[in-house]
Amino acid sequence: MTEETPSTEVFDIIKVEPPHGSAQVSSMLYQNKYRVESARLKDWDYSTSAWYYVTINSKNHQIWFGKIVDGKMKLNEFGEVVDEYWNKIPDHNSGVELDEYVLMPNHIHGIIIINERLTVETPHGASLHL
Repeated sequence: MTEETPSTEVFDIIKVEPPHGSAQVSSMLYQNKYRVESARLKDWDYSTSAWYYVTINSKNHQIWFGKIVDGKMKLNEFGEVVDEYWNKIPDHNSGVELDEYVLMPNHIHGIIIINERLTVETPHGASLHL
């Protein structure tokens, strides 16, 4: 696949699995092109201190972040940006730590540790757009 500059809609799906049990997928509220089915556990408070397993996929699972070479991930320029921004998450959220993560050609898996109750917002930085 040839690499090109991705649109502003690089990321498609964010799946967050809370600790202690399997995630239940709630029914879709709006069946139109602006909504995706939620993977959030219906009654879980995601600002709760816990370890969260997160998966973020590229839009339409396109390969944007690099390729596998000899069994190892070789990041391209876009993959390096994603890697950099992932590692800066604690710089923007004082109550957050990162554990292990893996960046793949079209998605990232990682563990985010929330150590204190958070207000989720981005007051000092824009969302990531490539």
